[in-house]
Amino acid sequence: LGELNADSGKSFGGVVVDTVTDWWNAEQRKFEVKGKDGKPVIPMRAWRPLREGHEQKLRNLQALPLHVVLVCEEKAVYERDGEELRVVGTKEDSDKKDSYVSDVRLRFFVRNGRFFAEVLKDRTGKFEMGAIVENPKVEMWVDGKAKAAPPKPVEAKPAMKQTIELDPLEQQAMELIDHIGEIQDVNHWRNWRRKH
Repeated sequence: LGELNADSGKSFGGVVVDTVTDWWNAEQRKFEVKGKDGKPVIPMRAWRPLREGHEQKLRNLQALPLHVVLVCEEKAVYERDGEELRVVGTKEDSDKKDSYVSDVRLRFFVRNGRFFAEVLKDRTGKFEMGAIVENPKVEMWVDGKAKAAPPKPVEAKPAMKQTIELDPLEQQAMELIDHIGEIQDVNHWRNWRRKH
């Protein structure tokens, strides 16, 4: 990150983090301690510094004068059906706040040998949430001006500040809206309401 920041977009046109899942898992391992049963656990008090450090790294990437692509693995979401668990969907295998940092979130899939992406989030306003895009390309979200002249780091910081310095209630509302989209079933909703 330091090298990319010092380079300031002179040598690179973009950054691809493949995968954020591995990055997140590696960061969690740094905070693990042995539990009473000898298995590794993360103490409750460690979650806040762990999440804040991870989010700051993503924010530093976001502030670079480069296009940033974060690749994330999927994990299955299960629902109990009597005595059995059945798969009812998938979700990103990373910290739950990672989806909030991103401007565009896509879920890629292949159908009949053709490539598609489901738009999960699009702050650029190019596509509606839930839209299915065939053969997705970066150019669909980035216009020619942005590719030819990426913003300088000085210009990127105020935009980041503007996002961080939202009214606390607005920021909380945006986070809640993002998290509501992650709710998978009735039990998940009930537990989420109890927690929040």
